[in-house]
Amino acid sequence: MNNKYPVLILALASLLCSQAQASIWTEIDDAGDTPYTAQVTTGSGELNSIYGSSGVDMYKIKLNGGPFSASVKNGSLFLFDSIGHALIGHENNISASFQSGYYFLAGVPIELEPYGYSGGTFVALFPMYCGSASSGCNHYPLAGAAHLVIDSWGGTFTPSSNGGLSYPIQLSGASFAVQTSIVPLPNAIWLFGTAFTATGWISRKRKSNVLMNG
Repeated sequence: MNNKYPVLILALASLLCSQAQASIWTEIDDAGDTPYTAQVTTGSGELNSIYGSSGVDMYKIKLNGGPFSASVKNGSLFLFDSIGHALIGHENNISASFQSGYYFLAGVPIELEPYGYSGGTFVALFPMYCGSASSGCNHYPLAGAAHLVIDSWGGTFTPSSNGGLSYPIQLSGASFAVQTSIVPLPNAIWLFGTAFTATGWISRKRKSNVLMNG
């Protein structure tokens, strides 16, 4: 048997396994900045990385329950519940335990912060400004703002060495919001069967040609 056929089969197996274990979400066009416009992550299994372009980007993810972490080199991360209530923010490294369920993760430039809308007024969900020139910031919303839903983002973004949002966002304890099977098992079996059948047919054909030409 020609040595290239086992290599072909191994390459096919490697491709199927790598697709089944895909753990990266790449931003499509421009992710929205509120739960109503957030990009819904779709894939198979765990979600370990999110890649995108700088800006205010929000993604719908699923937390597995228990320890969860999200980190980014530059910028701020904010986590909201399935309704849009702020849970934790102004962090470039979120590390806490949460119940299993759907959440919204936003990555934003460090100068920006989320606002809710109440009684005709926009209210800062995290009332202290947190930026490159700030001495500190609130990582949890105050009780008076905890019931508000994220409506928009405020602040002035000025690109700087530590102000912009960088990618990727690294995650642990999270999964895709919508689970899909990239290569369904029956299809995978069919592909392997086809590969082995083709290999056997080619091998028999080569032997037949040798005997006929011998």
